Amino acid sequence: MQLRKASARVGEGAQAIELKTASADIPDMAHHPVLNVQAQSLADAPQVLNLVRESPLNALLSGALQPAQASGPLLTRFALQLPLLDLPSTRVQGSVQFNGNDLRMVPGTPWLNNLQGTLKYTERGFEVRQLQATLLGGPTLIDGGMNVPSSDARDPTHTTSRTALQARGRVSAAGLQAAQDAPLLNLLARHASGAADYTARLAWHQGLPELTVNSRLGGLGLQLPSPLGKPPDTEKPLALQIRSRQTPTGPQDEIELSLGDTAQLMYVRDLSTDTPRVLRGRLGLGVMPDNMPALPDTGVTANVAVDRLVVDEWLALLPAPPPKPAAGKAPQP
Repeated sequence: MQLRKASARVGEGAQAIELKTASADIPDMAHHPVLNVQAQSLADAPQVLNLVRESPLNALLSGALQPAQASGPLLTRFALQLPLLDLPSTRVQGSVQFNGNDLRMVPGTPWLNNLQGTLKYTERGFEVRQLQATLLGGPTLIDGGMNVPSSDARDPTHTTSRTALQARGRVSAAGLQAAQDAPLLNLLARHASGAADYTARLAWHQGLPELTVNSRLGGLGLQLPSPLGKPPDTEKPLALQIRSRQTPTGPQDEIELSLGDTAQLMYVRDLSTDTPRVLRGRLGLGVMPDNMPALPDTGVTANVAVDRLVVDEWLALLPAPPPKPAAGKAPQP
């Protein structure tokens, strides 16, 4: 049996995706019937994401793509091998071609712009290598993917699925200043100049994302009060970690930001509404990490130990208040 140049639609209504240049055949119906199917589609990224969320792939990915956002057309190709007498042994192989797409995996994190490259997938997971993108105005390369565990518990590789993406690139102060989705980095960048290399890792544990960013900040100058400031030709390690979690009261995240051994910041936020709300936190300045107190039950505490503190210098870091509206004319009698 053979079928060539067929077409089909997957999904419902306006979100349906059209499959083109599809083919199907069963080379040996009598002895070992295997249905081979090949097809491709060109559809908008939001349609592809919706299809994944409504399919068994969503559970396979532990919901990792549930909060993702994307734009632009995606070219998807796939090939299926379905043994009609042993469907659990079905095999799939395919690819998704990025050609200038924009993608954000987790709300509140910066967008990956102008994605270029290929995602390859099988029934065991997916992989990207040397995926190119623009992040915070600078170039970045992305590697990683997801491995699905073997169904055989005797297999030494049998474990829970792991999904992680690693990025390495270079970001400029101008790119950070233009970021609208990274308020902590944006505030720091308002008083920065130059550019620095960084590494980042985005992983999922039981469907919950965890983002880690590290940089030595070499080449980036910080015009900040002591002890935070630094010239461009020196290094001061920056580490940012954002961990998501589910609690009985709703989703939360925990943000940790450190700048060398001189500054540490930690917040716990409530994510149950569109606007995150700080539940508790602590700020340390001039205090070694091991000497930081525990998080308070509520509110935010500050621990400062510096030789010289000029309040005006710190007040100058605060964003300027919005301009007051012009006073209207007095009504005429």
